Amino acid sequence: MQLLRFVIIVLCLIPLHVNSKEIAPSLSADSLYKKGISYLDRANRHPQKAVEHLVIASDKGHIHSSYLLYLLYTNGIGTSVDHRKAKEYLVIAANKKHPDALHTLGHNYAAGAGVAKDIKQAAELFRLAAEVGHKHAKFDYAIQLLRGEGVAKDVFLAEKWMLKSAQDKNPMAQKQLAYWYRDGREGIEKNQKKSHYWFKRALGNFKVAADKSNTTAQFEYAYMLSNGYGIKPNKSKAAKIYQALAKKNHAAAQFWLGQMYLRGEAVTKDMSKAKELTLKSAAQNFRPALTVKQQAGW
Repeated sequence: MQLLRFVIIVLCLIPLHVNSKEIAPSLSADSLYKKGISYLDRANRHPQKAVEHLVIASDKGHIHSSYLLYLLYTNGIGTSVDHRKAKEYLVIAANKKHPDALHTLGHNYAAGAGVAKDIKQAAELFRLAAEVGHKHAKFDYAIQLLRGEGVAKDVFLAEKWMLKSAQDKNPMAQKQLAYWYRDGREGIEKNQKKSHYWFKRALGNFKVAADKSNTTAQFEYAYMLSNGYGIKPNKSKAAKIYQALAKKNHAAAQFWLGQMYLRGEAVTKDMSKAKELTLKSAAQNFRPALTVKQQAGW
């Protein structure tokens, strides 16, 4: 996350000309990395210089430099966009078990983004990332284990890894666990006490992220408020959050707000608005909206 913060800071910076010969060859890989990071700070505004330092640091085996170079080449920061080089640095970092690199490469294989689609390879990369502590990889690996996608189905291991992700304060994992324990999905034993516990943990963490303007968290928080997961239902508050997100073209928020207009829940019943919001959501290929559109003949 720290790396991404630095990358976001410099998205609008203009690269300047520098000479790599100015870089002292005696600098350690860690010193080069720190120097490179400093050039991504708004106070220095020299992303091209950052790239040159990070390239040398990466050549000396610094894995954080390799992953950061992947981000810089992907976004064209301090250099032109170069997906080939970006992929090379991503693989270098992944081969040295950089958690974010393993996780990112796993998603690339899962989606066939820049590589041939390979669910088995994705599962293996998620497993490796999970084993070195990546909380989102733990979640992704748990899902694949539960579904038997790219790996032998193993409900026990799925529950184990989802629990690890939840314990790392990943609200998506906390919510998922709550559903599993509530419904007894895929043979997981029902446990309403555990379900309520994880719904409450998820709600709290979504609220923290929502207050920081995280739109995904804002939606999840509103959805839990609307349905009373981990808290007493508050459809009026949920509707207000949905309305704000719908204005930002958030497909899921548009759909569920449309459902509220359809039923007259916390808003005045309005079929016209329900249809409008559902069609906007369907235009973004949100599956529930596509289903309602087809069923209603809109």
